[in-house]
Amino acid sequence: MAATSANVRSRPGEALTASPVKGGAAQFGLRKKRYTDSGTRWQVVAFRAVRDGDLKVMRELAFEQPGLLHDRFTDAMEDWELEFESPKWYQFRDATCLFIACAYARREAVEFLLEFGADRDDKCYMSQRPIDVVGMCREDDMDESYITTLLSRPKQPPRAPREPKTTCKLCLEELSHIERYDVPDPDGGAPQQKTRRVSETVARAKVTLDWATEWLKSTLEYELKYRAVNDYDGRSDEKWKTEVLRCTAKALAGLLPDTLYAFEVRARNDVGFGDLAPRTFVQTPSAASILAKKS
Repeated sequence: MAATSANVRSRPGEALTASPVKGGAAQFGLRKKRYTDSGTRWQVVAFRAVRDGDLKVMRELAFEQPGLLHDRFTDAMEDWELEFESPKWYQFRDATCLFIACAYARREAVEFLLEFGADRDDKCYMSQRPIDVVGMCREDDMDESYITTLLSRPKQPPRAPREPKTTCKLCLEELSHIERYDVPDPDGGAPQQKTRRVSETVARAKVTLDWATEWLKSTLEYELKYRAVNDYDGRSDEKWKTEVLRCTAKALAGLLPDTLYAFEVRARNDVGFGDLAPRTFVQTPSAASILAKKS
């Protein structure tokens, strides 16, 4: 299976992310890395950033690891890694960013996390909520008071989730082998022939979409819609194909070559569906180019 970067386009002003992959192709949307550029596991770097209130690193990691702001990411850390980073390491074995930020009284980090929808009631060590551990590891009366006030505010009424980021994607070229049976016509007048099996090679495209977004929990339900369209305005006579998923990525195989496809994604919680992400387009490669790469 040969891979290539597709003709990918979003509406004006939308950014697409790409990272190089082996062979020189561009891989879209696959942002998650186990290690940072320094060679340290990203969980360790994330713990340090939250502990120290380093918002720049937190934002960068949240983009690469969209679940960071909501998940209990420290459960993937070794005990010795936590022990090296904090005297009270045992209390952070299964902790969220908000729990850590409150324990170290990092007001800017707490504001940032709450803005991105971190759950203030998510219980961690000994069933404690973030408000229960404010200032546990770093005492600062002003910051502690400010954080406690933030966490004590009345909750906003539930609302539908925000829209996901513009869908990131990767276009792979593939060949599908279709087998059919050639049955002779008994009334054709020709000598009787046996039925034979014919293998035919056809070109098909495969698109992988990724809509992981740092302000949305990966456990939400997502609706993916796609169809072939005539132009970048999205005009089409075809009906939308719809899939409901509980994940943040989807591989769509068997797409027609030399065809423009439009994709839309939105999230849903108990309140209902949120806004659609900006529509994204992928132009699949031509059949000739796909077949040429396999010859």
